[in-house]
Amino acid sequence: MTVSNTNQKMTYTGNGVASVFAYTFKIFANTDLVVTKVTIATEAEVTLVLTTDYTVSGAGDPNGGNVTLVAGALASTFKLVIRRVLPLTQGADYIANDSFPAETHESALDKLVMICQQLKEEVDRSVKVGLTGTIVTQEQLTTQVNQAIASAAAAAASATAAASSASSAATQASNAAASAAAAAASATAAAASATTAAAAAQTVVNNMLDTDGTLAANSDSKIATQKATKTYVDGKVVALGSWVSKSFDTVYQAATDGHVVCYISVDNGDRFQLLTDSSNPPGTVRGELETGSGTTAFRGSMSSPVKKNDYYKVAIVSGAVGTSAMYFIPQGA
Repeated sequence: MTVSNTNQKMTYTGNGVASVFAYTFKIFANTDLVVTKVTIATEAEVTLVLTTDYTVSGAGDPNGGNVTLVAGALASTFKLVIRRVLPLTQGADYIANDSFPAETHESALDKLVMICQQLKEEVDRSVKVGLTGTIVTQEQLTTQVNQAIASAAAAAASATAAASSASSAATQASNAAASAAAAAASATAAAASATTAAAAAQTVVNNMLDTDGTLAANSDSKIATQKATKTYVDGKVVALGSWVSKSFDTVYQAATDGHVVCYISVDNGDRFQLLTDSSNPPGTVRGELETGSGTTAFRGSMSSPVKKNDYYKVAIVSGAVGTSAMYFIPQGA
């Protein structure tokens, strides 16, 4: 299948009646969904448990399926968020001399695209600056907060001075004194609130942003910066390059990781070998096509992964090359 649907999250508001909620994107297994119940008034989130709190149908269906709440209808005081969260793993395993099934290969590519959509949804919820803005580091944010704290402290000092003046004026007129005292109390409270807010902002800045491009902290309380998120995603997604035509009986050295693929018409007594290792020339056989004497001719194919800087060759051990082709597909190029 192709992945033309960019949606990977559904949000519903309860109405006290519905207990079945649809999702419109493909998942591979029931465990690929994360279902969260959110209290509207407080935005408190609770992650529900598969089978205990809900069941899933439609795994493998490109059009999606349904999530059914075990407890029944969702009350109007809650929202339900259904997200596709795939494990960051790759399960396709290509065996030398085995078939090269298109469905398995396409499914692996589909999963990579879905993981990219998953990461994009998280990036879209992260802190960012505008297209022409300057990227603010944690140190710069700290400086700005410190400046805000200093301004707040100056405001507090001014408020205290105003309170003192009001208190002096209170000795001259009781009515004016009462008004000045109230103003002084309000100013002091405002100064305390400003100081508390500045301290809280300082703490948030110090604890919120994570610039580690490996996301090693695996934290639920930190937010990765855009740069850290891009570094992490760039390190996970590896694309395949263009198919490069190669010649038989020639030793090549791989500039990147990749795959060697060839097909050959094998006739009576022909024998071909695919070799690759770190030696030049390579001596380790990774694939072989051969016919015995009197055997009917056939067309066969071989493929093998090749490590960066290793050598590879498709050798004509006996016979001659008929209808054939040989390619190298670089990985990450």
